[in-house]
Amino acid sequence: MAPVPFVALFLAGLIFWSFFEYIGHRFLFHLNLSHEIGQRFIFLIHGNHHEEPGEKLRNMMPLSVTLPLGGLLWGLAHVLGGHKGTTFFLGFLAGYIAYDLVHYACHQYRPKRGILRKLRRHHLIHHYAAPEKNFAVSNDIWDRVFHTRPDVLPEAYADRT
Repeated sequence: MAPVPFVALFLAGLIFWSFFEYIGHRFLFHLNLSHEIGQRFIFLIHGNHHEEPGEKLRNMMPLSVTLPLGGLLWGLAHVLGGHKGTTFFLGFLAGYIAYDLVHYACHQYRPKRGILRKLRRHHLIHHYAAPEKNFAVSNDIWDRVFHTRPDVLPEAYADRT
C-alpha cells in the first residue's frame, strides 16, 4: 500500500476510535440493564471503575474483554477491507492505546499544566460532578459536538484525587 492511503486509513481509524470511545462510554458503559448477566457485564467493563475511580487496577479495561473484542474488531476490519481494513484497525488500536494511557494518567497523576491537565479535569468532572456529561476521555471533541460538556469546567477538578 502506498504511503498516502496508509496514512489516510490510519488517521481515519484513529478518528473513528475517538467516536467509538465517546459512543461506547455514553451509551454502553452507562446502560441500565434489567437482566442480571447484563448488569454484571457492564459492572465488569466499567461500573467497578466508577465505584473506585482511583483504584489502579480498575482504570483500564480488563484484558478478558479487551483481547477478544480487539480480535473480533480486527477480524471484521480485515474481512471487510483486507489490508486496508487492517490499516484502519491499526489506527483504531493506536487510538485505544492512547485512550487507555490518558485514562490511567487522569486517575493516577496530577499534571501541573498542559493538555493532560485539561483532559484530567474534563474526565474527573464526569466522575465527581456530572456523570451525565464528559463521556470522552482522550479528547473533548465529541462532548462539544453532542453538547454533553458542562457549561462550567471548574479548575479544582484537575487537582482532585
